[in-house]
Amino acid sequence: MKKILIVLLLVILAVPTGCAKKEQGIKEQGLPKPLETNEPEEVLENEGRGVYIEVLAGSLTTEGLTLRWVNETDFEGVYGQAFLLERCLENTWTPVPVIIEGNYGFEDIGYMLSSQGEALEEIHWAWLYGALEEGTYRMIKEIYMDTRGGDNEKEVVEVKFQY
Repeated sequence: MKKILIVLLLVILAVPTGCAKKEQGIKEQGLPKPLETNEPEEVLENEGRGVYIEVLAGSLTTEGLTLRWVNETDFEGVYGQAFLLERCLENTWTPVPVIIEGNYGFEDIGYMLSSQGEALEEIHWAWLYGALEEGTYRMIKEIYMDTRGGDNEKEVVEVKFQY
């Protein structure tokens, strides 16, 4: 899982991306609206791909949030606890600095996402990033989809939000 996180971080840092200007009128309540940006091909927009994540309404705090996983495909998926958090600074997605000195990791647990199913995942980042400041953020996660051919296809999904 550590290798996957490192590879994901390298892919994101290697592909230049830009942050969109803040959308006007984002409501303080309800789901954050996705922002339009130039994304690397590996990162999915939350529309049209069949598997996506979104922030559960009312769950966003400075120290965490609850994700809602949605699978609109006929395939099962497995996701883990690992995530990457980035902040839009000067029109560039920048990894949020970690507050832990030395190595860190995520528990290597696989959570099943059934075909045509939904699941909730509580994310607590205070242990890794501390409390968030105001700004535009995106969370990036991976899910492995069972394509019934014996292969697991990795999908990278994201959700953007403002705090």
